Amino acid sequence: MREETLANGLSLIVKQRSDVPVLTVQALVNAGQIFEPEDKAGLAELVGGLLDEGIEDDQGRRRSGDEIAGDVEFVGGQYGTSANGVTVKVLSEHSEVAYNLVRDLLRYPSFPKQRFEKLREDQVAEIESMDQDPTRVARRLFFETAFRGHPFHRPAVGYLETVKALTIEDVEAWHRRLFRPENTIVVAVGDIDPAVALKELRTRMESWKGEGPWKAPEVQQLPRQQEPRPVYQTFKAQQVRIHLGHVGIQRTNPDFFALRVMETILSTSPGFTNRLARNVRDMQGLAYDVSGSITSGSGQSAGPFQVVLGVEAKNKDIGLQAVMKELSQFLKDGPTAEEVKDAKDYLLHSFVSSWETVEDIADYLLSVKRYGLGSDYAGKYYKSVGSVTREEVLRVARKYIDLDHLTTVIVGPVDKNGKLIEGEQDK
Repeated sequence: MREETLANGLSLIVKQRSDVPVLTVQALVNAGQIFEPEDKAGLAELVGGLLDEGIEDDQGRRRSGDEIAGDVEFVGGQYGTSANGVTVKVLSEHSEVAYNLVRDLLRYPSFPKQRFEKLREDQVAEIESMDQDPTRVARRLFFETAFRGHPFHRPAVGYLETVKALTIEDVEAWHRRLFRPENTIVVAVGDIDPAVALKELRTRMESWKGEGPWKAPEVQQLPRQQEPRPVYQTFKAQQVRIHLGHVGIQRTNPDFFALRVMETILSTSPGFTNRLARNVRDMQGLAYDVSGSITSGSGQSAGPFQVVLGVEAKNKDIGLQAVMKELSQFLKDGPTAEEVKDAKDYLLHSFVSSWETVEDIADYLLSVKRYGLGSDYAGKYYKSVGSVTREEVLRVARKYIDLDHLTTVIVGPVDKNGKLIEGEQDK
């Protein structure tokens, strides 16, 4: 692996992998919804969607979104944009296509007004459709409640009133503010010579300058709630969707590895091997689905600890009680030695398989760089997970799961007090 920081602050990382003749180039920009002001909710999502709708470079050369798509399709490549950057994948013989496209999408989006209006309309339509799905309603209400006072309380797509009010000037200002070299990491992984790849990327990126002095965006943190927060939403359906939890951890939390083992035992190991799936879904038949996590949403700011389940309406109370019983029992007694061993084995074996593709490796390298995990993170992961003890799992479970102060969202045929409404179920 080769790594370099350019004079303009841009981070470049290149890794050779020659078992398949492909190349992925990914650019991560620290520009998500967490930095949006409340009255601009949905802006980051809109900017991400507009990055590939047109390009005009500093020499006045223009390409439309259709032309961009045609050029990439011509060489059999793929690409995508998001609120957090750009991804391009091509055969390695077309590496220059990838390098050029990443540069152009990051630096020179033209934000054509007609496409801005169309994508804004699409985003409005998506917001309008959200409340038609009880699963999405439950998720929205959970974040609105558990993350009250934090940017994560808003849907990434924003609200009707904020998105309708967004202007092309808002889009351009957001891009100027956050799409800067100091705020960007570019990773290239594939069948390439690392020295050549670094040179090619350096040539395309070293002249990139932001406007005015750079100030890194501030990441807002949120403490865990100190009271229970029940939410009940009436929705005509046969199934009840339940979310329960609270604010969890940041990615850099020192207890991350013990929490990975904990959640594997409780809720994330595959099939019916985790406690919630085995006991609530398989053995008791009280849920259509049940899952949960505390590390998967962790990032610069804390993500959620949450358990999510879908139950038949008549099983609403006993399904929720069964989940609470499993969690309470775990906090009381902790895991067995065998559960800890099995969880660690699963995590260590699956860590290897998470690097199967060039995209997997690029994602890994971006995460390591973004969170400052260190170039020796792979070894640290094996050592840290391998050394987790039963006692440590119990300690972190008691520290980071607070069953007395949960946000509990119930969406389905229930009244404002959470009681089942007879006759409100779809037949």
